[in-house]
Amino acid sequence: MAKLYNYIIVLNFFLVWIGFYLPEQIKTSIGLLGILSIGLIHGSNDIFLIKNIQRQQPILKYIFYYSFFIISFAVAFYLIPIVSLPVFILTSAYHFGEQHWQKVFLSAPNYIKQFFFICYGNLVIGLILYFNQAESTLIIENLSDFKVTNTIYFFNVLVSAFLTLSSYILCTKKINVKTSTIVLNLFYLLVFTASFYVSGLIWSFALYFVLWHSLPSLKDQIDFSFGGFNFQNVLIYLKQSLTYWLISIIGLIVFYLLLKDTKYILSILFAFIASVTIPHVFVVKKMFEKKASN
Repeated sequence: MAKLYNYIIVLNFFLVWIGFYLPEQIKTSIGLLGILSIGLIHGSNDIFLIKNIQRQQPILKYIFYYSFFIISFAVAFYLIPIVSLPVFILTSAYHFGEQHWQKVFLSAPNYIKQFFFICYGNLVIGLILYFNQAESTLIIENLSDFKVTNTIYFFNVLVSAFLTLSSYILCTKKINVKTSTIVLNLFYLLVFTASFYVSGLIWSFALYFVLWHSLPSLKDQIDFSFGGFNFQNVLIYLKQSLTYWLISIIGLIVFYLLLKDTKYILSILFAFIASVTIPHVFVVKKMFEKKASN
């Protein structure tokens, strides 16, 4: 994974640099393309992951429950967004933190590391929102009719940073963490902060979601599903994911056609990602638990 992160850092700096020279509309289009391709593909193999985790049950049962979960959350997001939105953000925060830190804190007590995952992920999300307040406020207000103030963005970052540091210290009291790991991850946070500061909302989110989250997640899923990460296994993964990825894209189009008169397009995309993310988070959590038990 360390080698992959080296490539990701180079890509991150390259995309931030090239972002200075691209018109905002082009950046938004490229960012959305990355989110809807690599970002969605990394969650399109969940049915097969579930099948590998629970081998005794028929796949149609997984498809039914998974689809029901997505539809239920989509309905909840539409009917009670003021509740569904914070649930999505905190669940996504946990997912981001778990993906980034689960190997480091594999043997840490669950209740401490899970709290740390949420705090760390929320700090990353909070930085994206804080440095892109105008766009973020518009999306949140379109989704929930709640207007987030600048003070709330700042307070969220401040509290998340404090809780991240506190929970990190608690985790490291239970297990030994190399100094190099601490320094490296502080460097990553600086990279995130600088990248989000100079990039727009979609570009910032795409940088983190595609490069720092989806690519490492794809590697972990391929390792788990096929016993190793190589070109052949990547092709098998993509072949398995293609049908579910196409269904997701069709679902997004339907979502837009149904709501286009009442919602801003980025808000619709955000709501759609929320609907498909929630079940994905639980599947990946089960995958990590299965890997830890083997």
